[in-house]
Amino acid sequence: MNSGLIKLVVIIIIGIVVLSILNIDVRSLLDNKLIHKNFSFLWNNLKDIYNYLQTLIERTE
Repeated sequence: MNSGLIKLVVIIIIGIVVLSILNIDVRSLLDNKLIHKNFSFLWNNLKDIYNYLQTLIERTE
């Protein structure tokens, strides 16, 4: 579990470094309302799909 968490932190740090090299402001991406709305839409739909698939799996058991 700890090694997975460490890998995730390293990947996030590398991602931020790459964005910095490309001269992309991470804060402006996080503050962008359109990006926030798009990720909210995506997250809500992924949750719905996951719940639907979970109920299908529970019915087959």
